[in-house]
Amino acid sequence: GLIASLTLACISIVCYACSTGDGPEKGLHFFGINFIVDYIPLAILDGIIALVFLREWISRLTSAESSIEYLLSPLGLVDFFSWSFGAIHFAIAVIPFTTDFLNSGGGEWLRAMCAIRSLKAERWMGAFDDMWDVLEYHRPLLVSTGCLALILCMFLAEILFTFEH
Repeated sequence: GLIASLTLACISIVCYACSTGDGPEKGLHFFGINFIVDYIPLAILDGIIALVFLREWISRLTSAESSIEYLLSPLGLVDFFSWSFGAIHFAIAVIPFTTDFLNSGGGEWLRAMCAIRSLKAERWMGAFDDMWDVLEYHRPLLVSTGCLALILCMFLAEILFTFEH
Protein backbone atom coordinates (compact mmCIF):
# COMPACT_ATOMS: atom_id res chain seq x y z
CA GLY A 1 0.00 0.00 0.00
CA LEU A 2 1.87 3.00 1.33
CA ILE A 3 5.37 2.05 0.19
CA ALA A 4 4.23 1.00 -3.29
CA SER A 5 2.10 4.13 -3.80
CA LEU A 6 4.83 6.47 -2.62
CA THR A 7 7.48 4.67 -4.68
CA LEU A 8 5.40 4.95 -7.86
CA ALA A 9 4.54 8.57 -7.11
CA CYS A 10 8.21 9.43 -6.51
CA ILE A 11 9.32 7.63 -9.69
CA SER A 12 6.82 9.56 -11.80
CA ILE A 13 7.76 12.89 -10.19
CA VAL A 14 11.50 12.28 -10.63
CA CYS A 15 10.97 11.26 -14.26
CA TYR A 16 8.92 14.43 -14.78
CA ALA A 17 11.79 16.46 -13.30
CA CYS A 18 14.16 14.70 -15.71
CA SER A 19 12.03 15.84 -18.65
CA THR A 20 12.00 19.53 -17.78
CA GLY A 21 14.33 22.32 -18.82
CA ASP A 22 15.87 23.39 -22.10
CA GLY A 23 19.33 23.08 -23.57
CA PRO A 24 22.17 22.20 -21.21
CA GLU A 25 19.92 22.64 -18.17
CA LYS A 26 17.56 19.91 -19.37
CA GLY A 27 17.16 16.95 -17.08
CA LEU A 28 18.20 16.17 -13.55
CA HIS A 29 21.87 16.49 -12.62
CA PHE A 30 22.92 14.06 -9.92
CA PHE A 31 26.59 13.48 -8.97
CA GLY A 32 27.77 14.60 -12.39
CA ILE A 33 25.32 12.35 -14.25
CA ASN A 34 22.66 13.99 -16.39
CA PHE A 35 19.36 12.11 -16.36
CA ILE A 36 17.10 13.07 -19.25
CA VAL A 37 13.71 11.49 -19.95
CA ASP A 38 12.11 12.31 -23.29
CA TYR A 39 8.39 13.05 -23.63
CA ILE A 40 7.29 9.71 -25.12
CA PRO A 41 9.06 7.43 -22.57
CA LEU A 42 7.69 9.68 -19.81
CA ALA A 43 4.18 9.28 -21.24
CA ILE A 44 4.59 5.49 -21.40
CA LEU A 45 5.82 5.37 -17.79
CA ASP A 46 2.98 7.70 -16.79
CA GLY A 47 0.51 5.35 -18.50
CA ILE A 48 1.89 2.28 -16.72
CA ILE A 49 1.75 3.99 -13.32
CA ALA A 50 -1.75 5.25 -14.17
CA LEU A 51 -2.86 1.64 -14.74
CA VAL A 52 -1.64 0.66 -11.28
CA PHE A 53 -3.43 3.60 -9.67
CA LEU A 54 -6.55 2.91 -11.79
CA ARG A 55 -6.68 -0.63 -10.41
CA GLU A 56 -6.34 0.73 -6.88
CA TRP A 57 -9.06 3.34 -7.53
CA ILE A 58 -11.47 0.73 -8.90
CA SER A 59 -10.87 -1.59 -5.94
CA ARG A 60 -11.49 1.26 -3.48
CA LEU A 61 -14.57 2.35 -5.42
CA THR A 62 -16.11 -1.12 -5.45
CA SER A 63 -15.32 -1.78 -1.79
CA ALA A 64 -16.63 1.58 -0.53
CA GLU A 65 -19.92 1.64 1.34
CA SER A 66 -21.11 4.54 -0.79
CA SER A 67 -19.49 4.96 -4.20
CA ILE A 68 -20.71 8.54 -4.58
CA GLU A 69 -19.42 9.48 -1.14
CA TYR A 70 -15.99 8.01 -1.98
CA LEU A 71 -15.90 9.73 -5.38
CA LEU A 72 -16.57 13.12 -3.84
CA SER A 73 -14.28 12.71 -0.82
CA PRO A 74 -10.86 14.42 -0.89
CA LEU A 75 -9.04 11.07 -0.89
CA GLY A 76 -11.32 9.77 -3.64
CA LEU A 77 -10.50 12.81 -5.76
CA VAL A 78 -6.77 12.34 -5.15
CA ASP A 79 -7.09 8.68 -6.17
CA PHE A 80 -9.04 9.67 -9.29
CA PHE A 81 -6.60 12.37 -10.37
CA SER A 82 -3.64 10.09 -9.64
CA TRP A 83 -4.58 7.85 -12.53
CA SER A 84 -6.65 10.07 -14.82
CA PHE A 85 -4.01 12.66 -15.73
CA GLY A 86 -1.46 9.91 -16.42
CA ALA A 87 -3.93 8.06 -18.64
CA ILE A 88 -4.71 11.26 -20.57
CA HIS A 89 -0.99 11.97 -20.92
CA PHE A 90 -0.39 8.47 -22.26
CA ALA A 91 -3.37 8.62 -24.64
CA ILE A 92 -2.30 11.95 -26.10
CA ALA A 93 1.28 10.72 -26.53
CA VAL A 94 0.32 7.63 -28.52
CA ILE A 95 -2.16 9.45 -30.78
CA PRO A 96 -0.41 10.60 -33.96
CA PHE A 97 -0.22 14.32 -34.68
CA THR A 98 -0.39 15.39 -31.02
CA THR A 99 3.28 16.25 -30.59
CA ASP A 100 2.42 19.96 -30.85
CA PHE A 101 0.28 19.65 -27.73
CA LEU A 102 2.94 17.69 -25.84
CA ASN A 103 5.53 20.37 -26.56
CA SER A 104 3.18 23.21 -25.63
CA GLY A 105 2.26 24.69 -22.27
CA GLY A 106 -0.75 22.37 -22.09
CA GLY A 107 1.49 19.34 -22.41
CA GLU A 108 3.81 20.68 -19.73
CA TRP A 109 0.84 21.26 -17.43
CA LEU A 110 -0.42 17.74 -18.09
CA ARG A 111 2.99 16.22 -17.31
CA ALA A 112 3.22 18.26 -14.11
CA MET A 113 -0.04 16.78 -12.83
CA CYS A 114 1.92 13.68 -11.74
CA ALA A 115 2.79 15.72 -8.65
CA ILE A 116 -0.80 15.17 -7.44
CA ARG A 117 0.25 11.59 -6.75
CA SER A 118 2.34 12.79 -3.82
CA LEU A 119 -0.95 13.51 -2.01
CA LYS A 120 -1.66 9.77 -1.85
CA ALA A 121 0.43 9.65 1.33
CA GLU A 122 -2.31 11.66 3.04
CA ARG A 123 -4.33 8.45 3.42
CA TRP A 124 -1.79 7.19 5.98
CA MET A 125 -0.40 10.41 7.46
CA GLY A 126 -3.46 12.57 8.14
CA ALA A 127 -1.57 15.85 7.82
CA PHE A 128 -4.53 17.72 6.32
CA ASP A 129 -6.75 16.59 9.19
CA ASP A 130 -4.19 17.95 11.65
CA MET A 131 -4.01 21.26 9.77
CA TRP A 132 -7.80 21.53 9.77
CA ASP A 133 -7.89 20.87 13.53
CA VAL A 134 -5.34 23.66 14.09
CA LEU A 135 -7.34 26.04 11.90
CA GLU A 136 -10.56 25.28 13.78
CA TYR A 137 -8.93 25.53 17.21
CA HIS A 138 -7.18 28.86 16.49
CA ARG A 139 -9.89 30.40 14.31
CA PRO A 140 -10.45 33.56 16.43
CA LEU A 141 -6.74 34.32 16.53
CA LEU A 142 -6.31 33.67 12.79
CA VAL A 143 -9.32 35.82 11.88
CA SER A 144 -8.16 38.73 14.04
CA THR A 145 -4.58 38.64 12.71
CA GLY A 146 -5.92 38.34 9.15
CA CYS A 147 -8.12 41.42 9.67
CA LEU A 148 -5.22 43.31 11.22
CA ALA A 149 -2.98 42.41 8.28
CA LEU A 150 -5.67 43.57 5.83
CA ILE A 151 -6.12 46.88 7.67
CA LEU A 152 -2.34 47.43 7.74
CA CYS A 153 -2.06 46.70 4.02
CA MET A 154 -4.82 49.20 3.23
CA PHE A 155 -3.26 51.80 5.53
CA LEU A 156 0.22 51.37 4.06
CA ALA A 157 -1.17 51.43 0.52
CA GLU A 158 -2.91 54.71 1.30
CA ILE A 159 0.32 56.16 2.74
CA LEU A 160 2.26 55.03 -0.33
CA PHE A 161 -0.37 56.52 -2.64
CA THR A 162 -0.31 59.80 -0.72
CA PHE A 163 3.47 60.13 -0.89
CA GLU A 164 3.60 59.22 -4.58
CA HIS A 165 1.11 61.92 -5.53
